[in-house]
Amino acid sequence: MTSVKKLSIVLAGVAFSTLSLGLKTAQAHGGHLHPDSGHLPSDSGQSPSSIDPRIESNSIFYGEARPLGNGLVRTWVRLNDNENPTDIGVSFTDSALFGLPGESDDVGEYPLKLPLLDGIDHSTFEYELLFPKEAEATPFTHLALNWNPSGHAPEGVTTVPHFDFHFNLFTPEERHTITADNLEDFLTKAYKAPPVEFLPPGYIAPPMAAEPRMGVHYIDPTSPEFQRPFDRVFIYGSYDGKMAFWEPMVANSFLLTKPNTTDLIKLPSAYPKSGYYPTAYSVNYANGEYSVSLNGLKYRSVPEPSLTLGTLAFGAFSAVSFLNKKRKQTA
Repeated sequence: MTSVKKLSIVLAGVAFSTLSLGLKTAQAHGGHLHPDSGHLPSDSGQSPSSIDPRIESNSIFYGEARPLGNGLVRTWVRLNDNENPTDIGVSFTDSALFGLPGESDDVGEYPLKLPLLDGIDHSTFEYELLFPKEAEATPFTHLALNWNPSGHAPEGVTTVPHFDFHFNLFTPEERHTITADNLEDFLTKAYKAPPVEFLPPGYIAPPMAAEPRMGVHYIDPTSPEFQRPFDRVFIYGSYDGKMAFWEPMVANSFLLTKPNTTDLIKLPSAYPKSGYYPTAYSVNYANGEYSVSLNGLKYRSVPEPSLTLGTLAFGAFSAVSFLNKKRKQTA
């Protein structure tokens, strides 16, 4: 083997190793915390006591109030003294639980009625709500609140009237392109798994879990709803290999008990982009309003690969290309 060939191989190896190191470094730092964290524990293994995060706070910012049933619904975000988000959620009035559409109703664009692909011919009603601009430090762009008058699959578990609160990472425009017009293409993209580190251990995508304007739903088979009558559960979602939403699912019957509960979220080891992500979720009732919120927001940093490493890799590839060119000219 000539010295030029040997040098080419060595430099190619350096380039590959450099790029690999840069990518591994970025992945390893995917879960780093910002010093300014949310107010709930994430690793205690215990559910913290719950109180509506909006109570006794002067830093609550609301989105536009819109109709829901006989009442109103609006999104909100809570900021701390450093103007960083600690909680993000949605609240709706007492009367919003009444006058909701039934399975046979169709009221137009708001809410938008969508047939489900869960194999039991049920429908969902989608209420799309934007978050206030003060929530832009979180990864969540908008909320798709889905009212399911007959529930949905799996049958016998979540086939009760309930709400799905999709805290979406996609923009509304991106989410609207998720259609099942070509069912085979839709299912292929829906079940294209995201990087494994973006999902908590144990979460799986069961059959019949993909829906238009959402994506595929990942569940934890060990969650309590499989051992008790369904009242609430936390779900992740993806589409075309990208994380699409984080979702509390809450039964209407549970809301009517006027609960104040907080549950820790089973967390992934890495995140798709930098921002404030939750460590818990709450279902609260206070002052004539229900709230469903993501809490204990912590800053998750996803650094870019090192510029120095990238420059070294580019130089190594350039050197390999130059030496190969010279070798061909010599030959």
